[in-house]
Amino acid sequence: MEKVEELKSRAKELGKESASYSRKAIEMLKSGNEDGKEMMRKANIAGRRCRVIVNEILRLEKAEIIS
Repeated sequence: MEKVEELKSRAKELGKESASYSRKAIEMLKSGNEDGKEMMRKANIAGRRCRVIVNEILRLEKAEIIS
C-alpha cells in the first residue's frame, strides 16, 4: 500500500503542476505571448502523466481487492 500512497502523492503533484501551467498559458496567450502555446503543451503532458499514474493506482487497488 505504500506504493499506492506514493503514486497518489505524485498524481496530486502532477495535477497541480498541470493546472498551474494551464493558468499561466491562458494568461500568456491573452497577452499575445506565443510562448503560451508551449506552456499549454507542458500542461497537457503533465495531465497525461497524471492520468497514467491514476490508472496505475486503480489497477493496483483492483488487484489488491481481488487477491
